[in-house]
Amino acid sequence: MVIASVALYLVAKTTIRYCFTGRFHYFMVGAFEMIRHFRTTIGVLIVLSVFTPFVPRRLQFWFQFYVAITLALLAVPMVYRRTDPMTYALGGLVIPLVLISSWLYLRSNVSAGRKWRSTIFYSLFFWALVGGAAFWLWQHSYYHQLNRYWQLRPQFIWISMLVLVWHKHITKKDTVQAFLPVNALRGVLWPYDLNLEDPEGQRRKIWWNGYCNLLLGFSVLLFRVWLERGLLHDFRYIDPYRISGHVLTILGDVGALNLISGMARMFGYKVRDATNFVFFARTPADIWRRSSTYNYLFVLRCVYMPLFKICRNFFIVSFISFLVFFINHHGLWNFLQIGGHLTGLRPIQSKPELFKMAVFFLHFLCVYFLLYFTRRRWFFRWKDMGNAKVAWTSIVITHALRLMARAFSWTVAVHFFG
Repeated sequence: MVIASVALYLVAKTTIRYCFTGRFHYFMVGAFEMIRHFRTTIGVLIVLSVFTPFVPRRLQFWFQFYVAITLALLAVPMVYRRTDPMTYALGGLVIPLVLISSWLYLRSNVSAGRKWRSTIFYSLFFWALVGGAAFWLWQHSYYHQLNRYWQLRPQFIWISMLVLVWHKHITKKDTVQAFLPVNALRGVLWPYDLNLEDPEGQRRKIWWNGYCNLLLGFSVLLFRVWLERGLLHDFRYIDPYRISGHVLTILGDVGALNLISGMARMFGYKVRDATNFVFFARTPADIWRRSSTYNYLFVLRCVYMPLFKICRNFFIVSFISFLVFFINHHGLWNFLQIGGHLTGLRPIQSKPELFKMAVFFLHFLCVYFLLYFTRRRWFFRWKDMGNAKVAWTSIVITHALRLMARAFSWTVAVHFFG
């Protein structure tokens, strides 16, 4: 495990170095933010994970608590390093207090009958803390830090805790999930079947599973960087169909999501894969299901199904569901910037930024309508997918249509805003 950890550290540092020594044409939103936080924490993270399989059960809670708080404090400079001392000090308290309040919330629901009351108190404290920190950054004109602050996605921790409480009976063992180390670096919409393994043998086995995830994640991201800075360096400027952007985006997502599930597994958590072979998607909707499985499961169970019970209009329900998925996957900040520009609250003055927002919004609409119409009718039936020729043809058509959506949104944005 020690030798393997050294190899993982070398791969991680190489990937991080390449990511911070070059400019990228296709910005890796989720992937780049994960790498940004691993930049200062990867060594500590790997060292602490090696001890995980051997920590006695009675000390597991305190070990997870120590790891989560340590990683949260190490990640503070990524958000607050260019602020005044007071903002820096207050900012360092936000994520630790979020994690501690989440543990208290789970702890209060070990006994039945307190869900509503504890949820109200937890939600009020959470949003007063998180919203207050965001308002402080806004009031002191730290707009760049405000963007990075929301890239921490603290709201995902709140959502995950609520889903956990309202979908299962919470036991004392489950309360340690509040200190899941990944949450100290970036909130994740964890599926409620997430569990902490107890036996040492099982934790050692799942550590190796997580190790392979992290090794794969960093390797994919390194390959993505090599493609953009090497093989696709010249092609990206003359690519009319945005093929390079499509491939690089998927590679960035696959790399980042493997880092998330791998880190959780290395600290003893049994969790399903965060992504599922996106390149083998057989329909446009299948790309949605495969790209970010945690996000998809959350939207399906907590948005789509409840809405469909209230409103039977498939267009409206699917639009709201995909909007939530798209916001979760690509970040709320872009939509807030679009809303601020359209309402006149904060107009976008920069032409390149306006072009970027136009591409983002048009791509969202194109992908949604592609999903909506192909969901109604597809070229092939699912029962025929057992035929290899049919399956591969469906895969090719799926990615060709996504490329057409990307090319259309880019062409329209260039015509009106380029």
